[in-house]
Amino acid sequence: MAKTRKPKASKYGIAPKQPGETLAEYYARYARELHQLDPDRMVHWRNKYPEKGAEYHKNMREQRQARVAAGLCTTAGCNVNSLPGQQRCEHCWYITMARTHLGSSSANNVQFLKDLMESQGYKCYYTNITIKPGIASVEHKMPKARYPELKYERSNLVWAHRAINFDKLDRTEDEFIAVCKLVVACADSKAVAVAKLMTEERV
Repeated sequence: MAKTRKPKASKYGIAPKQPGETLAEYYARYARELHQLDPDRMVHWRNKYPEKGAEYHKNMREQRQARVAAGLCTTAGCNVNSLPGQQRCEHCWYITMARTHLGSSSANNVQFLKDLMESQGYKCYYTNITIKPGIASVEHKMPKARYPELKYERSNLVWAHRAINFDKLDRTEDEFIAVCKLVVACADSKAVAVAKLMTEERV
């Protein structure tokens, strides 16, 4: 019979990861509560070892700049070429997307996003424009700003072109389509008016 692991209590007294709490939410809560318990902790470390902190960050900046100049992924330990216009390789880009939009960068979440992209035929959900890692964006059909409970709901996620996702903002899928129809109707009416004016001028 497998043993059930009891969550370890933090040495600072912070509650361990709770059931239903994502890793990202746990880390955010841990950092927030730790700061409340000891707000001067990081300041004390920087004051005690100022030269170490400055040297470390300088080295990290130089290494990152060198990797960007060489066209390599900036993720530590990754030596794969980065995507065009990006600072990460395709795999690390998917990891970032999974961490941001699914709460964790687990292999299962990363594979879900890859499968979702493939199931859409590498086409934007709204426009059928060809998309690929680097120019695609995870889109919430029901916006997470208005429906936070659906933030990590897989059935609410699709891939869209980055520019289209930016234009959609916090509209629902139906609201966005309605706006697009208004734009098309307005453009058509203007085109008809221009054509009519040109016909009258010829006469």
